[in-house]
Amino acid sequence: MNGNILELIKTIEDPDAIIKGVADEMRCIRFFPRTHLGPKYLMVAYKELNPNDGFIITAYKTSKVRRLMTREIIWTKQR
Repeated sequence: MNGNILELIKTIEDPDAIIKGVADEMRCIRFFPRTHLGPKYLMVAYKELNPNDGFIITAYKTSKVRRLMTREIIWTKQR
């Protein structure tokens, strides 16, 4: 994710969806406009320790968001 820190922060601050992760982590997903390679989503897995503290586990770009959305959806942005 080197060089993508602004997209990572935007995904955490204003996600399009938050889904349940594997254990007790959560995953926020945000769509970013098409590139020459096709649509891209940024997925950030994180864990909240309390309402004011947490940490990022991993983050990656993907075009296969449907597979992620088969998990339990915690929240989605109203359009």
